[in-house]
Amino acid sequence: MKKLLLLAMICVAGVACKKDGAGTAPVISFASYDPNAYFMADSVNTAALNVTFNISDSDGDIEDTISLRAHYKSFDDNVWLVRMMPDIGSNKGHSVKGQVTVALGAIDLTNINENSLKDSIWFSAFVVDNAGHHSDTVLTPKIPIIK
Repeated sequence: MKKLLLLAMICVAGVACKKDGAGTAPVISFASYDPNAYFMADSVNTAALNVTFNISDSDGDIEDTISLRAHYKSFDDNVWLVRMMPDIGSNKGHSVKGQVTVALGAIDLTNINENSLKDSIWFSAFVVDNAGHHSDTVLTPKIPIIK
């Protein structure tokens, strides 16, 4: 009888400790850069760098913003840029998967050390849904800054 009770307790503990499925927090991952380097000379009046992310949310209540932070080899900026995403939040109650491209221009990337011979840039990014669930913060790969 004691063995049966012990076995039942182990089974209940195993079921109670089972990890949830996908969860309700949004998911973000890096997809690509366009172009594969940041060209300072071309960045005066146009979007100089496009950063694309894969975004998904299992319950579809994702907010309409994405937060980005630029990191430089020569300087670490602590300013977060908040950008609007297309109307992703209109899918409440349904799973959402898509890609979001953030166009960054010279005004967004102001802390580049122009005296540094070699410099690179990379980004941190996250999204928050309407329920307040934060995605993990992802880091993009480094790309060179061409001066």
